[in-house]
Amino acid sequence: MPSEKVLTPPLSATEIEEAILDSVRLAIRRDCNLAPGNAYGTFSAHITGRVLLYDMGTEFAVNLDAKSNVGQMTEGGKESEIEITLKERPPNAVRVESGQGVPVSVRNSQGKNETRYVRYGRDKAKGA
Repeated sequence: MPSEKVLTPPLSATEIEEAILDSVRLAIRRDCNLAPGNAYGTFSAHITGRVLLYDMGTEFAVNLDAKSNVGQMTEGGKESEIEITLKERPPNAVRVESGQGVPVSVRNSQGKNETRYVRYGRDKAKGA
C-alpha cells in the first residue's frame, strides 16, 4: 500500500482564479432568479471586485471591472445582486473548498516519488 504525504505548495494564479470563479458560480446558483429552470431573452451584468495577493511579504492588488451586455435590453427586468467575500485561508483549504485537487506525494510502483492531485469532498476534508 503506497504511503501518501499531503503537500502544501503556494497557490498558483490558475488555482486562485478557479477559487474565485467557483465562489461566483456558487453564489449565482443560490440566487432564485438564476435557477436552472428559468430562461431569459437577454441579460446585462456589471461585476467589480478587488483581489489582494500576498507573496513573501509583498501585497499585490488586482482590480476587476467587467461589463457585459448581451442582446437588446427592455424595461422591467429582474435584478439580482450578489456579494462575495473570500477570506485568507491555507492553500489546501482553498483547493478543497473550490473543488480542486490537493497535491499529494506518493511512491509509485517503481519506488519513485511523484505528485498526484486528490480531490476531497468539500465538506469531508477538514484535515487536508
